[in-house]
Amino acid sequence: MTIIGVIHTANKVRNTELLLEILKKEKPDVLLSETDTVSGYFTDRFTMVTPPSWYITARKLGLAKKMPPEMDMLYRYQAFNPNVIIHPFDHTIINRKKFVHNQETFEQQWTTDLNKAYDRNEIPDNLAPQHKIFISYNNYLYNLYEEDYMTINRPVVTDSLRKLMQIEYEHVSSLMKIVPRLKKYGSQFMDQHTYWKTRNEIMSQNILDFISMYKGRKIIVLTGILHKYYLEDLLSKYQTNKEFKLNNLTKDR
Repeated sequence: MTIIGVIHTANKVRNTELLLEILKKEKPDVLLSETDTVSGYFTDRFTMVTPPSWYITARKLGLAKKMPPEMDMLYRYQAFNPNVIIHPFDHTIINRKKFVHNQETFEQQWTTDLNKAYDRNEIPDNLAPQHKIFISYNNYLYNLYEEDYMTINRPVVTDSLRKLMQIEYEHVSSLMKIVPRLKKYGSQFMDQHTYWKTRNEIMSQNILDFISMYKGRKIIVLTGILHKYYLEDLLSKYQTNKEFKLNNLTKDR
């Protein structure tokens, strides 16, 4: 089984066509997508819906909103290989668009106040060295959003994002207890951290269920790059009992 980290937006080096090329080379028997049965893309039986003809026509004319590149790729890969099995594996999120919007709004507000705290020297001296490391990792993540699929799936990137999320939790928790401007975010930050942990655990269990269901088949999981390290960590300990192996899409040179 291979977990491919993706970014839910497209650019010149990361889009439907390039992701499709990777899947054609990998030739999976089963594709698992980071979405759920209430997203509109899948039925309650975990099978992918067929877009209505009017939507297909509207897409060709440029009148319909584009799908995320990995979702668009699933339809195109299904046309290339009609025998492929495609399922969603995410925790059910009611009104996913609103959920994403609320997360992005919180992140923007938090980042704005964090930058103000830094610019106005409100970060305590004892946390300043850690804060510089925190900023460097965030800049690293920001730059990744311009990279191609092979780059963002290198093991060194996965390791770096694991470290980023660890630093974020430890450092941000400390900042919210000490910096007055940031204290108002403490409760929501902890709620999001708890939800993040729960969501990844549910994702990994769903993936394990599909591994058992399709034992011996070649499985590829498509997920956001910030989930990849977490899922790999959760799934790796089951490789012997569940009789599967986690493979890398790419290896560091």
